Amino acid sequence: MLLYTIVPYEQIFDGGAVKPAGTHRVEGGLVELDENAHISRLISTDPRMYLEARYAPGSRAPGQAAEAPSPGGGFPSLF
Repeated sequence: MLLYTIVPYEQIFDGGAVKPAGTHRVEGGLVELDENAHISRLISTDPRMYLEARYAPGSRAPGQAAEAPSPGGGFPSLF
């Protein structure tokens, strides 16, 4: 079955979906945030916003302090 709709998945199929902790207004649209202030969804009519890395799901919300990197974690620096 295929559904061609703009209605969010959560409204069609109830249950199993994570509820957003809140929304944050950004220039040109809205972002939904999870409980850790990470972006879970971008809501905008401007297609260029979806290409910007700062609004990608999982990134920190604009205006939020960045998390300090853990010592020895992540990838080694190449420069």
